[in-house]
Amino acid sequence: MSLAASANRLRNPQLVMIRCRMTLPDHLRRLARRVAQHEMGHYVVARALGFRTGDVSIEIIGPIDGHHGTAAVTLPEPIGSIEELCTYLERRVIVLYAGGAAETLPGQGSPTKKVDVEEAVKIIRNPGQGAEQDHAKARELVHVLRNVSTPKSDVSDDAKIQGELDELDAKLFSRAVELVEENAETIIGLAGNLAGRVQAPKTKVKLDAAYLEGLPGVQQIAQVSPSKATNGMLLGSVGPS
Repeated sequence: MSLAASANRLRNPQLVMIRCRMTLPDHLRRLARRVAQHEMGHYVVARALGFRTGDVSIEIIGPIDGHHGTAAVTLPEPIGSIEELCTYLERRVIVLYAGGAAETLPGQGSPTKKVDVEEAVKIIRNPGQGAEQDHAKARELVHVLRNVSTPKSDVSDDAKIQGELDELDAKLFSRAVELVEENAETIIGLAGNLAGRVQAPKTKVKLDAAYLEGLPGVQQIAQVSPSKATNGMLLGSVGPS
C-alpha cells in the first residue's frame, strides 16, 4: 500500500470500518450459499411445476448459523375437480421438499450435481435445521392428499394409513430430488448470484421477480409434471409419522 493510501485511511477511519463490515467470515459465506441454494430450490422447482413466483431473499444473522430466507410462491389457483386438487397438492409438497434437497447440492465447480439424500432428510425432518416449517406444511398436505386420493380407506387401520402416508411422501420427496438434480446448474447459479450479494451479517439481500424472470437460465426452466417419480429411492421416509 502506498504512503498516500495509508495516510488517506488514517484521515478516513470510516473506510476501515466499511472494509471490516464488507468482510464476511468463511463460515457465514458458506451458510449464505446453503441458504441461497435452499431458497432457489423452492423457486426453480416451483416454476418448473407451473407456480407463479416472486422475489427471493436471504438474511444471514450469525453468529454461527442464524438465518432467514424466503422464496415467494403464488398459491391461489383455480381447482375444479378432485384430480386437479390432488395434482395441486403433489406440486406444493414437492416444492416444499425441494428446498432441503437443493441445500445439499455441491457448490459451483463440483464435477457432480447430486443431492445428498441422507443429509436432505436430516434437514427436512430435524427441528433447528431451517426447514421445520417446510416439513410441517408438507406433513399436513400429505394427510390431505391421502384423504382425497383414497376416500374409501379404513381410517381405523392406523398401520395401513401410515403406510399410505409414507408411500405418498416418499414418492413426492423422490420427485423433489429428481427435479432439483435436473435443474442443479440453474439452482446453483442463481444461488451464487444471491449469496454473492451478502456483504455483512444482518443485511437482507434480494433478487426481485422481474430481475429473475429476465435471466436466461430462469426463462429456460422446463415445465414438468409432478408425477414422474419412481418408488424406492429414499433411505427412509421423511413423512408424517
